[in-house]
Amino acid sequence: MCSPRQCATATVNSPTTAPTVPAAATPTQPDASPACFFLSLGWPTTQPGASIDNTYRFGSTQEGQREPHHGVEIPSHAGTPIVAPAAGRVEFAGEDRKEQLGPYTGFYGNVVVLALDTPPAEGPVLLLFGHLSKINVRTGQRVGAGDTLGLVGSSGVAIGAHLHFEVRVGANRYDAVDNPELWLVPRLAGGGAAGVLAGRVVDRSGTPAHGQQVTVRRLDNGTNGPRTYFLDTYDFEADTPGSNRVLRENFVLSGLPPGDYEVAAFSPSLRQQRVHVVAGVITWVAFEPGETPPACAR
Repeated sequence: MCSPRQCATATVNSPTTAPTVPAAATPTQPDASPACFFLSLGWPTTQPGASIDNTYRFGSTQEGQREPHHGVEIPSHAGTPIVAPAAGRVEFAGEDRKEQLGPYTGFYGNVVVLALDTPPAEGPVLLLFGHLSKINVRTGQRVGAGDTLGLVGSSGVAIGAHLHFEVRVGANRYDAVDNPELWLVPRLAGGGAAGVLAGRVVDRSGTPAHGQQVTVRRLDNGTNGPRTYFLDTYDFEADTPGSNRVLRENFVLSGLPPGDYEVAAFSPSLRQQRVHVVAGVITWVAFEPGETPPACAR
């Protein structure tokens, strides 16, 4: 089970809020459970205020314009240092013109893959950093948390300077990905502690719904951050891994200011739940009657 600092849950289909849980100001140490490895990674770029691009989140197709996104984009100025979020060994460092790391060669351009030193019990965790302008490490090198891996660029298939960041669990494969928003210690865009909301929306047959809009509306009087957030459930095909094998989520929203929120989705008709988001914690919500909270929830 998870440390109380790491995970919380909202009672399914209930207006009650999650228990009050102390915030985690620094990355937490992983427990034995693979789910409890979440929220353990530091931020991978040094640019102040850099945040995840909310127009092309993990699992998004941008309304059918692209294939489902296997990572997240972190827009940053060209030349911004990219740093290791945790200690590990460099699994790969170089151009991917001969080494196929994505859907085809040349996809990521200059890329670094870092295997973490302390993986969860079920297998290795690898972090991929794509589109670099310069690589500062070599394959086989050991690095510590905060060491520079390279510089932000736009090599490979990229529009503008940014970091493409992936979390791969179990194997260094394009189809073995987790949502990075489950792993990065959440923070507000302007600085300060933040929380994470994760959950699942299902269709009439009980199958996870693809491309379903989820609305997250802040209810309290806090002033930091937007009042309303819009995101879609993952648009991966049924035979393509995307959800974490423990949580089985199909949406995640990180960087939320702590407070009360109303979460709404059509599943298949409009359904709403009220949740309380706590800093440094994953708050779980599911629009599924009789839902058993995942192992990472209290």
